[in-house]
Amino acid sequence: MIIERVALPGVGVCHTATTTRRQRVGVVCHHSGRRDLVFYDTDDPERAAHAVVLDAIEADQVADLLFATQPYSSSIVAA
Repeated sequence: MIIERVALPGVGVCHTATTTRRQRVGVVCHHSGRRDLVFYDTDDPERAAHAVVLDAIEADQVADLLFATQPYSSSIVAA
């Protein structure tokens, strides 16, 4: 996996990861605490295909899912 970090003046920092399958995902960390989870186009890896806006609490919950450090809380509905 290739990890890149780019400063976004006036906004924050963008961290991107490119997987061995050439899939690219990024996280834009705004100075406000907001996080944008960005999924890039597979045909044009410089173009964002979709973004999910997360507040600080939601970003922490997604991080917990990725790290699997905490059990599910009662506020999470199982599918």
